[in-house]
Amino acid sequence: MKLYRHSVFLLLFLSGLGYSEDFITSALHARPVAMGGAFTAMEAGLENTLFNPACMSLTSQLDNSLNVYINPIGAASAILHRTELSTRTAWDAKDWLSVVGLFVRSLSFARPVLQAAVILSEELPANPGRSGQAVAAEGILDWNYHSAAFRITLAKQVSIGFTGYCFNLIDGMEVRRHVGSSYGILMRPSETFSAGLSYFNLPDKADSLMLLQHRISNKSINLGFVYRPIRKLNLALDFRNVSEEDNNSTNEVHAGVEFYATHFIALRAGYFRQNNEKIDTFSAGCGLSDFRTFASQRERFVLSNIIVNYGVVAEKQVDKPSFIHYLTFLLRF
Repeated sequence: MKLYRHSVFLLLFLSGLGYSEDFITSALHARPVAMGGAFTAMEAGLENTLFNPACMSLTSQLDNSLNVYINPIGAASAILHRTELSTRTAWDAKDWLSVVGLFVRSLSFARPVLQAAVILSEELPANPGRSGQAVAAEGILDWNYHSAAFRITLAKQVSIGFTGYCFNLIDGMEVRRHVGSSYGILMRPSETFSAGLSYFNLPDKADSLMLLQHRISNKSINLGFVYRPIRKLNLALDFRNVSEEDNNSTNEVHAGVEFYATHFIALRAGYFRQNNEKIDTFSAGCGLSDFRTFASQRERFVLSNIIVNYGVVAEKQVDKPSFIHYLTFLLRF
């Protein structure tokens, strides 16, 4: 049975490479992407600074913890494609900040009540400077965003969060900056159930990109639930864009599942339907599990500092399926 599960994921990965439109290696969202984006009520690390900052969980072995997250793949890609990072020849200080973000993806600080994280150079879809090849960094300085997220724990069962965004989008031969924000709340009435709610305020230029990549719209409210019937299983359900304040909003239901097959491997899958385009979207992925949950104290200290997640999204198109691959590989210090 275990061999069968691993074979299914391997075949999905290999088949996806044949039709792949994109391979994004500078994104933190491989885990939620693999679960169909049903992440509004899922407590996680840096990957939930977007979907609901109140769910950001940066706990560590210490009461006070400052962590640095290094992206080896992004660093190697930046070096290999250093002449293609931008279509512009003149860079300013903000561009150099994006360069730093290819090497150092995030800085985080955690205390029992307050948690904070700064994330640099998160890649956006439909990059006009990308060639589509795997592990590429072409044009990323012209098409990315930075974010700063905060979570405050009001009580054991209630947390609130805020994220601020700075989008860098090229317009002609000039990169323009646009700002946005999101707010969230997380409620955990029991150990087996949690509910989350988030609200997004996005700039017009970035609205369509966030809808394309994460099905998130400007001035929209997302509602999510997570149920844990057993310790190794998470069942997630999101109601996306439930408000209709903006014409770009599309009501969608996202479903995801995460199962810890072993102490080391987590398997994930998800589904949602893009109502505006009438497209069925399937996702799957795997990654290293959270060693703080299962491993011994010694293993937690070493292994939990390696973060590896993979996710693939398959859209059921008329002529052929469309695949987008996401890989997160971080080293935490």
